[in-house]
Amino acid sequence: MRALEVSGRKPARRDPGRGVLFLCTISLFFFFFFLQFFFLYRVKAQLISKHKCAPCQRSGREPPPARVQPKPAAGGGGEGVAWQPGRPTRRWGRGTPGAAALCDRALTLDPRTMATPSFKPSQRFRLPDWHTNSHLLATNAERQRQASHQIRQEARVLRNETSNQTIWDEHDNRTRLAERIDSVNRWKETLDKCLTDLDAEIDALTQMKESAEQNLQAKNLPLDVAVECLTLRDSRRDIDVVKDPVEEELHKEVEVIDATKKALQQRISQAFEKLCLLQEARQQLSADHRDKVETLDIDRGCLSLSLTSPNITLKVDPTRVPDGSSTLQQWDGFSQLNRSRAEAEMKAAVELREAMALTIAQTLEEISELQEDIRHLEDDLRRKFQNLKLCHTRLESRTRRPNVELCQDQAQHGLTDEVHQLEATIAALKHKLAQAQDALDALQRHLARLQADLACKASSMLLDAKCMDTRRKLAAPAATFAPQVDTFARTTNRTLSPLRTCPLETL
Repeated sequence: MRALEVSGRKPARRDPGRGVLFLCTISLFFFFFFLQFFFLYRVKAQLISKHKCAPCQRSGREPPPARVQPKPAAGGGGEGVAWQPGRPTRRWGRGTPGAAALCDRALTLDPRTMATPSFKPSQRFRLPDWHTNSHLLATNAERQRQASHQIRQEARVLRNETSNQTIWDEHDNRTRLAERIDSVNRWKETLDKCLTDLDAEIDALTQMKESAEQNLQAKNLPLDVAVECLTLRDSRRDIDVVKDPVEEELHKEVEVIDATKKALQQRISQAFEKLCLLQEARQQLSADHRDKVETLDIDRGCLSLSLTSPNITLKVDPTRVPDGSSTLQQWDGFSQLNRSRAEAEMKAAVELREAMALTIAQTLEEISELQEDIRHLEDDLRRKFQNLKLCHTRLESRTRRPNVELCQDQAQHGLTDEVHQLEATIAALKHKLAQAQDALDALQRHLARLQADLACKASSMLLDAKCMDTRRKLAAPAATFAPQVDTFARTTNRTLSPLRTCPLETL
């Protein structure tokens, strides 16, 4: 910001909404893709486990097809179709060993099993499902953190850009106000000089008019004397009534005095008219001077306003994450696993719990940073409101300029542009603040899911420990041997796989 202020260049304006929109679109696409794949996998696993018989479920093998005589194909082939309710159709060739086999536990009644209480065990999930759920939670947490980090970075960029833009706008308008004050002050000084000269001219013309009036008044006596002399000379009789040089001089004197009086009267009338015009001009200049003084006071008051001024207020028209929750997965364990394998699973669970604890710590740190950024956004939003109050107050104050001074000058246009820019900035900051609040809510919801999953894993570890304590009561550990012949009645002398015949410690 200081570099921009020193260089005098305004920062380039960016569109912060395009990057956020692109990131949200990509995140939603991948999230719904993995969610669809996960639910399809769940449905398939439930369908498979639903149509297995109880012995097949305990043994972990696929049940053989039903004993049905195959229908010969149209071409004389040996393929047939076996159909069972609730199971997909299976094809086999003629002579296939599974074609003549039946699931004895599903189709025959064994006296040894009739006394055994049958019940449907609770739903079990496989170990890959458990790992998939944990990986999904970690991936969601990482994506939420990345989205929050992106929003925080964009919020910081937006705050910096809007802060620079606001500072430059306020600086430009302050400069425009200062230039306007200088211009008005120069006009005020010019009007002061004009008023001084006009007052001097009015005084001089008034004195001249008074002098002309005095001269006009002084011409009355010579005129009266000349007229009286002519009147007296008209009283002559007979041959003495002659047109002598005296009479001619008296007539000339009367004519000169009349002409002088007319000239003086005309000048006096002209002086009076000029004085009226001068007084009217002086009144206009005085009113203009008063307007300039009042305008200077208003503009200087606007220039003296700052963000911390107590009298700045908002004016009325001064310009005239995804919502999805997943079911908690449990991992499927076998009762025949020995202590070493249980310890290995417990160790893996401890490592996963530690990793999730680290994820929770990172999520909490991300939440703290996001809350700090939200506080910064709110503070910056309050500062923008202060700038907006300042512009509103300046514009409202400048509307009280008198007469022709109420003009749309550069300062007025600059303040109007600053108001529009501040309103757009406040709207952008409010939008980004809402996005940050949404990201914070998503992080907090995911943190709750992580903590619930961690509690379930801690409970699972406690149950494993109790199972280990229970298995210590056995006299002969099951890990030392395994039968070579299957004891179940569903097959006869079936050899077990190497995985079941080898000692469990060697796995």
